[in-house]
Amino acid sequence: MQKMNKQDKIKAIKHIIQRDGLDTNSRYQVLIMRRRYLMAELRVLRMPFKAIGEMFNRDHATAMHNIKQHHWAIESGDTYYMTVIQDDIEELQGNAHVKNMRFLREDILKCKSYNQLKSIKRRVLRGEYEELLSVE
Repeated sequence: MQKMNKQDKIKAIKHIIQRDGLDTNSRYQVLIMRRRYLMAELRVLRMPFKAIGEMFNRDHATAMHNIKQHHWAIESGDTYYMTVIQDDIEELQGNAHVKNMRFLREDILKCKSYNQLKSIKRRVLRGEYEELLSVE
């Protein structure tokens, strides 16, 4: 699998922001965490704080704060945070083909938290499952 270049990664992040409404004023915790991760990814690409903030309809200080919070969550081993951002990590690593191999029943049986269930719901809405559960 070929790694994304800088411009492709920025384009993919813009797509995720627009598709999932990450540029809105929502303070829903999952969206905040996903914004943090994507802002940190943009900073790794050497994008200025002001430009990062503008992509999310926020200012540079918010971008700086969110990136700092991202690093704190990673360094502290926050498993909830990692679960929330996992789909975005896979998408930006170019592992979209892996998502097509998911099985809904298997993911539901492995689900151990409300947040994991929300991730399954997002995948269902995106049509990322090969199978559908049959009603018996």
